[in-house]
Amino acid sequence: KPGADFHWGGAGLALASGITFAIYVVMLPVLRHEKVTGFLFTFYIALCSAVMMALVCLATGQLALPQSLTGWVWCTLFALGVTCGAVVLFQQGTFCIGPEKASILSTFEPITSVVAGVAFMGERIGFRDYVGILLVLAASVLIAIFDMKKEKGSL
Repeated sequence: KPGADFHWGGAGLALASGITFAIYVVMLPVLRHEKVTGFLFTFYIALCSAVMMALVCLATGQLALPQSLTGWVWCTLFALGVTCGAVVLFQQGTFCIGPEKASILSTFEPITSVVAGVAFMGERIGFRDYVGILLVLAASVLIAIFDMKKEKGSL
């Protein structure tokens, strides 16, 4: 929430998320197996995530289920879109271009989230958001430039 006080627990969870995502991206090509397709691997990831989230929600008393058929339909569409769209496409991209390039390209995800929030939810972005977007873009461009120079130097 913009303007909220800093919360160490939230920062720790965000850091843990980043670390586990980095491990996932690096290990993805290593764990690829001919018998385990992207969809099956995604199913296992989704199953583990669902079980863990259900346990946490039940333990904290924060399990909230949709209250209408429309809510269930939107939740289902969102879940399928995220699972089949984002996860499977990211996996296939990582298999094609490798974990290093996939992780560089995934730095654009926060920018995409901001644009989607503005376009679909009417969110407003402020000066700090613009600065963050510029920093992400600059970091991605610099990484790509240095990567290209490194590849040219090794030829």
